[in-house]
Amino acid sequence: MSQNYFKGFNKQVLRLLEQVGKQAQKNDVNVYVVGGFVRDILLKRKNLDVDFVVEGDAAVLVSSWALENSYKFIVHDRFGTVTVYLNRDWRVDFASARKETYPYPGALPVVEKGSIAEDLVRRDFTINAMAVSINFGTFGHLVDEFGGQEDLKKKQIRILHDQSFKDDPTRILRAVRFKERFDFKLEKNTERLFKAALKGDFLKTVKAERLFNEFKKTLREKNFVKNVKFLSQSGGLRFLKLKNKPGLNLMKQAENFKNSALGRSSSFANVDWWLIAFMALIYKESRFKVRSLTGIFNLKKADREKLFLLADHLKVLKDLSREGLRPSDVYSLLYSFSLENLIVMRFQARSRCAKKYVEDCVHKYRAVKLSVNGDDLKAIGITDGQKIGRVLNKLLYFKLDGCLKSRKDEIRAALSLKSS
Repeated sequence: MSQNYFKGFNKQVLRLLEQVGKQAQKNDVNVYVVGGFVRDILLKRKNLDVDFVVEGDAAVLVSSWALENSYKFIVHDRFGTVTVYLNRDWRVDFASARKETYPYPGALPVVEKGSIAEDLVRRDFTINAMAVSINFGTFGHLVDEFGGQEDLKKKQIRILHDQSFKDDPTRILRAVRFKERFDFKLEKNTERLFKAALKGDFLKTVKAERLFNEFKKTLREKNFVKNVKFLSQSGGLRFLKLKNKPGLNLMKQAENFKNSALGRSSSFANVDWWLIAFMALIYKESRFKVRSLTGIFNLKKADREKLFLLADHLKVLKDLSREGLRPSDVYSLLYSFSLENLIVMRFQARSRCAKKYVEDCVHKYRAVKLSVNGDDLKAIGITDGQKIGRVLNKLLYFKLDGCLKSRKDEIRAALSLKSS
């Protein structure tokens, strides 16, 4: 790869590479862009997730460069890494080149300072084990010790050495993720060792929380169903110990919605799609099993609470299978469910009216807000805290049913409820 390769490259990224290259020259150190960023350059895929490796002390290089450019940065001494925040939406990571050894299968590695070659050899697959120099004189020079560029041409995923899956069994999940993302195949020897790793139950050696965090990345993929289907067929989902078959059909509906124009709209910008995918995957499991999984994998409280409600979906959908329900009736049944729950519930619904009710709640009822608040009710003489809550609730139901059109209507209705 030569500097000319970057012709027509994203100007913002190119300017960043040149800035860091100048700083590397000042500090007399070698700096490279590495990993997925290099892979995606070669695949001509857009990627602003830039990772730098410094042959030397990354913190020293970054502190002088970031301070000079007024960038906020955080040094992670434990990992020898630095995160730089270029603006509100864009951050880049720097790491000191390092070598790793694994004391036992599934363990986190023991890290020491190393060279770029030693840094690349610790990586998962050849296509992620390439680097490009950004120093003056060697700017654009590709470092590819393991044939990653050739494997990209062959469209194959290949590990760097035969102990790779044993050293870090989460590479089993990553192999599938990259295979499906790029529509590649597993290289012959890699496939043999992949199957052996699954047969040997290597994933059992990984701490549950770390394993699930890796699995979440799978569930965040654009085409997560292909990933999960391949894992299911190959035995890669055994770590979940599901009692029932994975909900692949429900997952496919969720994936189609996620990738649709509506799913990509601002209305769903804050949705946790991995959680929707996981709900669809395990929706057949018992309440007890779901609770067990959330505990084993130490999920966040908010995620646990959403998953606990999964067992209530079918009962509520049954209640929604009647024609003629008022908006307030629908809202009263669904208000406690998160948007993620409602999306999954929509796909679970079998009756047409239940589907329509859930859709109305997602697109209309959840957006309905009162013009009055607790202070307004206190001003008209409703002072008891519990009564304020009950009156606000009734007002919302009236508004949902179209009985209240203005703030005056709400005040008038509140006054009529004052003595009730």
